Amino acid sequence: MQRFIALIVALLFALGSATAATASDGVAFEAELHHFSPPVGICVDGVCDFESHGYGFTNLMGPVTVDVEFTWDFTTTPCSTLDPLVFTLVGATGSVTVSGSGVVCDGLSPSGFPQFFSGTGQVTGGAGEFSGISGRVSAQGILARGPILHMSGSVAY
Repeated sequence: MQRFIALIVALLFALGSATAATASDGVAFEAELHHFSPPVGICVDGVCDFESHGYGFTNLMGPVTVDVEFTWDFTTTPCSTLDPLVFTLVGATGSVTVSGSGVVCDGLSPSGFPQFFSGTGQVTGGAGEFSGISGRVSAQGILARGPILHMSGSVAY
């Protein structure tokens, strides 16, 4: 009986240590995105479909280029909305796509500037080293003289 218990304990220990890195385990994801080009696109009745390009750095990918496509609705109040909002980050070993939405609100100065961004997103896919990546992120930033965004969350890949 003692051998049977010892075998069960050894088996449970081995199985427990073999499952240390499963898809459900979260890894911190942090990104600073900046130097975006002016948005380019078309607007109809205060709703604009834009694209922009920038640069950044992430804790998992190192330096990245950033492509962002978004619909900016200037008719909503008190903050304008960005929905959908799709970021594609491309690094040396792969890419990550984040799909989400957000708002742009005026600052508290009399002029309303600088404006502030806040949003949430789902990591919807990747390529290369990040194939199969998933997770959730939130983002905050400032839209003065070129947007600077900070993205943080948890991913699994």
